[in-house]
Amino acid sequence: MALTISSGATPLRMQSSTTALIWICAWVVGIVAVHWREELNTHHVLTFLHKALASTLLFLIVLRVAWRLTHPAPDLPDTMSR
Repeated sequence: MALTISSGATPLRMQSSTTALIWICAWVVGIVAVHWREELNTHHVLTFLHKALASTLLFLIVLRVAWRLTHPAPDLPDTMSR
């Protein structure tokens, strides 16, 4: 069953709208973070959480790259066109 969009919105138009919405949300989060930093992060819990998540993500990215360098990707099946 194929997914159809009946509202007349094209994928490119939806992508543009979604990108704009993401940028607006990021801008709002940035404004809130700057203006209410002390009220929202009094004991620096959010800062510690941010650093912990960033460190974990960095570790996983380095681990993934190291794995990819030591384990090459398998060949494509013969039934698949190049």
